[in-house]
Amino acid sequence: MEGDWIEYYCREGQYARVVEVARKCGGDVKWKYYEGLGLVLGDKLTEGISCLEPLLTHGEYGLAAAHLSLIAHQSCQTVDRDAVAQLEWKVEDVGSVGERGLQLASSALLHSGRHAEARKYVERLLRLSPSSGAAMVVSGWLEMADGNTRAAAKLFKTALSQDKGNLDAVLGELAALNPADGLQLANQLIVRYPRSTPPLAEKMRLLLATKDWTQALDTASRLLTLDPDNLAALEVRAVHQLVVAGDYAEAAVAVRRHTAAVEAQGADLLWPAQLYSRLCGRNATILTETIRLATQATQVKPHDTRSLLELATQHRLAGRLGEANKAYRTVTRLDGTCTAALCGLTLVQLAQTGLTEQVTQQVEFLVEVMGAQPSPELLMLRCQCERDWGLLDKAVTLLTAAASHLPYGSKYLACLNPDLLMEIADLYPDTLEGLAQRVLVLRQVVEQCGGLAGAVLGLARALTASGDLGAATQLLSRVDPTNTDAHLVLAQIHLAQEKYEEANASLELGLSYNLQVRDRPLYHVLLGAIQRHHGDTQACAQSMRTALSLNKGEQPLSVSELGTLYLELVASLTASG
Repeated sequence: MEGDWIEYYCREGQYARVVEVARKCGGDVKWKYYEGLGLVLGDKLTEGISCLEPLLTHGEYGLAAAHLSLIAHQSCQTVDRDAVAQLEWKVEDVGSVGERGLQLASSALLHSGRHAEARKYVERLLRLSPSSGAAMVVSGWLEMADGNTRAAAKLFKTALSQDKGNLDAVLGELAALNPADGLQLANQLIVRYPRSTPPLAEKMRLLLATKDWTQALDTASRLLTLDPDNLAALEVRAVHQLVVAGDYAEAAVAVRRHTAAVEAQGADLLWPAQLYSRLCGRNATILTETIRLATQATQVKPHDTRSLLELATQHRLAGRLGEANKAYRTVTRLDGTCTAALCGLTLVQLAQTGLTEQVTQQVEFLVEVMGAQPSPELLMLRCQCERDWGLLDKAVTLLTAAASHLPYGSKYLACLNPDLLMEIADLYPDTLEGLAQRVLVLRQVVEQCGGLAGAVLGLARALTASGDLGAATQLLSRVDPTNTDAHLVLAQIHLAQEKYEEANASLELGLSYNLQVRDRPLYHVLLGAIQRHHGDTQACAQSMRTALSLNKGEQPLSVSELGTLYLELVASLTASG
């Protein structure tokens, strides 16, 4: 029966599915409660309030219904203060609430993301009934949310010792196991529930944790056979196109298919927006889609700082600095203490004006406010103000440490934030030590996202500048042959090896795929070097002057490339007399 999986759908944020299953299963109080939960958490607030209202006086479901109704009222654009006051009084009056009522309330708060409140009810429930399996299951999921896998596994195991058929405890044990052991349990669940999608989705998650993309994609196909709009399977396909295949045209199609299903099922709009924007190498087509999702999220919740902050970040990634500035300022008006928004504003200002006295003062203020817990973004800002490259190392450590407790998969990749790691890597200086650190950071990105062309090319450039031409050439073989940037880097490598004909062939190949490569200053620097080798010093000088005139665009020359330009220009002018 699909109703067996209702708690799973709640945990996965599949609120439209929760409502659908609840309505299919009947009109008794249990299913009316789940219908109301799905409506409220799916942002259908008015419907949710109406659905839950008859349950507010119910002995078992009253407390959980009150909490969900309170969340709904507080999320409305026009808040009913009288209703909020009554509900706040009701959720405080828990003296007569029994074990089942406490368990339901703690579960509702867990699904709502109110973990501290959920934990209070679980603790109260365990004082009333120390051996309560239901309390142990909720407590186990709370521990999982905090990353305490061992403690969670122990709780799930204890719950299962009381009731081997407790499906939520089984799924909890599955989530807490290592992938090898978990796969065996997942296969047992697939045999037990052959027409249900959750066991297959969990198997796919475990396969991803081992980076077995082939089997994970096969499992995704099986999932889509049972459910053509399965969110987990569609997400895996899109992520694979981005981080493994590196096919941005196919990725854009896969992303749009996933986001359409997310919208249709009332799932969290911000999750795919955040995930894909951090993995797409700032691809314009995909960022347009993620910005659309983030914008839609702000329309659903106009005063939600989380949605507005994500929209601002999306605009910054897309280079829409004016829109980013506006969105960050809206967040600060709603919450003047939001340091993430203040950091974002400062990053935008730095990009617009360069390092000014005002930017420096804002960074100093943020350092004082954030104290011993700086964000990676603040460490980036400090580095640019203080020229202390060790701050970049700390920023990288913060990102990798935050992701280290998660198994490989979508959540791990979003937490790792390859886009921000690449942004940090670009800030290292073109010294031997700086290049070594840049290589170190970009290797970490490429190890996890081998299809991320920007990271592969950045690493190839850094290896080329470091003199490791063999490794750079090998890396470039993994990039789409139509990628113009790859041909420019390959031309640099050939020039470093004094293979001028091969360098010229690489430039011509890059030009054949994209005529706009002639708008890149690096193209003219490389062309000029080839021209001087062939004795055409006047053409070389002209190419270098063209490179200088183009060097104020979006892809300026690095310090070492600019040095090459001036050396070639001086040599060509000297030779010309």
